[in-house]
Amino acid sequence: MNNTTNCVYFKIVADHIFTSNECYTISCTNNSESYEVIKRLKEIESQFTLTSKHNFNSNDSDKLHDMIKNLRSHIRAVKIYWYLCPYTDVLKYIEEIDYRINVIKQDRVLSARSFKRVLGNFEESISPKMIHKILTWLKKKTPETFLCIKRGIKEEIISDIKKTGIQFDATFLSKFIDENNPMEHIKEWNVKPYNNGKRMKNFEIRELLKESFHEREVNSIRFKIISPNLGCLPVQVENNITSYLGF
Repeated sequence: MNNTTNCVYFKIVADHIFTSNECYTISCTNNSESYEVIKRLKEIESQFTLTSKHNFNSNDSDKLHDMIKNLRSHIRAVKIYWYLCPYTDVLKYIEEIDYRINVIKQDRVLSARSFKRVLGNFEESISPKMIHKILTWLKKKTPETFLCIKRGIKEEIISDIKKTGIQFDATFLSKFIDENNPMEHIKEWNVKPYNNGKRMKNFEIRELLKESFHEREVNSIRFKIISPNLGCLPVQVENNITSYLGF
């Protein structure tokens, strides 16, 4: 077997967040397993370039994630060959691509949240922390319905919960706060728990929170009435707009 070492060069192209190209060098030998890994890395390199050209749309990004996942599985299966193709060099390259995709995805999520808040979307005004607390509460309260819902970004959690028939409105949040610690949410809803230097009782704090829930919901509805050109658009049209804007 010929164990001559070759150097293969890989590039990660720049994008709107990472503004410079990154170059990587990976050594390999004339071995079938090394060639297979290098071939897959080149496919990932090409897919990342294509994904960047397509403005990191979800289909291309998901395909890239799957390719990286499959390569990781292959690496674990043939780890005996890693003296022929340095494991750490390969990991550095695919981890950098994974990192960039995740950063861009998070940037899209934050941009979409801001856009939907402008549209007067009440549920989008609820913090990720509170959404996760709500999911924990629902899992304990009705495990047969909610245990299957996975934790992730808040938009995915909201979507999965809404599929069970729940609407994220002031009434639902009021039910949640009746059975949970109100102090964990006072900052988010701008509730002051002290009166004349004395901490109010939990039931009093809950009532203030409920007032804040209803006030924000009313303001969201009022904004939609004032701005029908955006806030009152059908959900599908709103989704088309966010997709067009690159969210």
